Amino acid sequence: TQFLNGKIISLEIDPDLFKILKTQFKDGTIINTNVLKYNLNNFDIILGNLPYYICEPLFNKLLKVKFKQGIFMIPKDFIEKGVLSYVIKDFFKLEILKEINKEDFLPIPKTESVLIRIIPKEPTTFGLIYLQNTKKLKNAIEYALTKKGYTQKQAKEKMPNLKFLDKKCFELNFEEWLQVIGFSRTVI
Repeated sequence: TQFLNGKIISLEIDPDLFKILKTQFKDGTIINTNVLKYNLNNFDIILGNLPYYICEPLFNKLLKVKFKQGIFMIPKDFIEKGVLSYVIKDFFKLEILKEINKEDFLPIPKTESVLIRIIPKEPTTFGLIYLQNTKKLKNAIEYALTKKGYTQKQAKEKMPNLKFLDKKCFELNFEEWLQVIGFSRTVI
């Protein structure tokens, strides 16, 4: 569900549930579509009780979308583990609104959930590197540093001595990303 200038737009991918909701949804528009394929730009608020399997692709999409705030129920470990947990905190001011016990659901899921609010913020050097996922790491670092005000010469001089600089960013494993995060915290 998104709010745009006081209007409510809801998205539902399941065609059967969409038909039911369409007859009961009176205060806005409901669209039968996949949120991952929908243009989410320029919404005031984006709300979602997400199927947990789309958290990663949706949050990767939200990194590139302009909106004022989002409120989502997600698995607790999604913001506690893995590279994306760092990325989310880099791009968004994150607030946990409520921890939700798994026993509150039927059937009981395998994981605890949290209701979070995110507000976009300007990404750090790490975030700019992460967005360059199809580039070699050394090119992504150079790009990020120049976006943060370094000249190309200065960016090359700041280049960390990492053994995996020629890997494309999407090929990096978690341990390698941790080294990139460590480096990015030493520069602006």
